[in-house]
Amino acid sequence: MQIFKEISRTDTHVTYQYQSMYGWLMYGILAGWLAAIALDLPRWIEFAFVALILAYFVGVFLPSRPRNKEIQQAMRVGMVQMSGSRWSFSNPLNIKVPLTFVTSQTRPPETSPEAK
Repeated sequence: MQIFKEISRTDTHVTYQYQSMYGWLMYGILAGWLAAIALDLPRWIEFAFVALILAYFVGVFLPSRPRNKEIQQAMRVGMVQMSGSRWSFSNPLNIKVPLTFVTSQTRPPETSPEAK
């Protein structure tokens, strides 16, 4: 699961789209955890929410780190174009990054001419 989905690739740029549902999912998990604490629900329910937070971290956050790093590097240089909203499903955040910042970890595997 990736927070940023690649939606287009040209010779010079890669465009990523932020997947809003992952942000809302994290807020839902945190709200449930805080509600369990505030309502003094059984301890196992609180631990279940902590397990969900850890699963989110391992399943969503860690796999997205390489793309986050390349976007941050391009932002430091000022070569990123952004449009949309991080929280909107109808107008999601699109991030256009120059291909020079895309690491080999996030590039799709190149096929050899013999494989075609």
